[in-house]
Amino acid sequence: CVQSSEATLNENIASFTANIPVISDWDNKGIEATQYAVAAFYPYTDMGAYPQTQIQINLPSTQTPVQGSYDPAADILVSKQEKIFDAVGDNTSVNFKFGRLVSIVEMTVKGIPDGEKISTIEVSASKPLSGFINYNLIADNDHEMEFDDRLYIQDYGTQSVTLNMNDLEATGEDKVWFTTLPQDLANGSIQVVVKTDVGTYFADINLSGKQLNLKRAD
Repeated sequence: CVQSSEATLNENIASFTANIPVISDWDNKGIEATQYAVAAFYPYTDMGAYPQTQIQINLPSTQTPVQGSYDPAADILVSKQEKIFDAVGDNTSVNFKFGRLVSIVEMTVKGIPDGEKISTIEVSASKPLSGFINYNLIADNDHEMEFDDRLYIQDYGTQSVTLNMNDLEATGEDKVWFTTLPQDLANGSIQVVVKTDVGTYFADINLSGKQLNLKRAD
């Protein structure tokens, strides 16, 4: 697992370089590799290769949205399919298409009096909204494995996401964006707690008999 910290962006296409060591005799079994599989993911985590073919990435429970969008540090991207090579040279070039492992949520907060400064917004649900995602980055012996079939969400994550709003001045109708684990919240519940410099506001949403599926964003 190798980290690349520098990238260039041209016409919405990111390019990056990584020096990847080639291990030709895995576990000293005396077997030389005949093929090499290369894959990529963002953000980097030292919990990659868990085990050798999987990654495990933590979606943070505390996020800081930017103006008009979600926290870029709360995005998780993986290459949709690994690239297979019979040989790897010094200047091997790989083109990846990435998929997103998280759900992107747009929420409108209504009723906070104009001028109050919003410090945090906490969103809680009946299922985990943040925590670890496991992804089978390099599918064992099945490189045509579908993207969603490679994804596994841990069921012991945190059932909330807290947004640092940096004293955002309320307008009475404020849009915020954040990311969550993909979850079907039908027949569940959601609670929203908004803290300002003046007070704390609560909203409870009962989803009994209602549909709310936070699907993985493209």
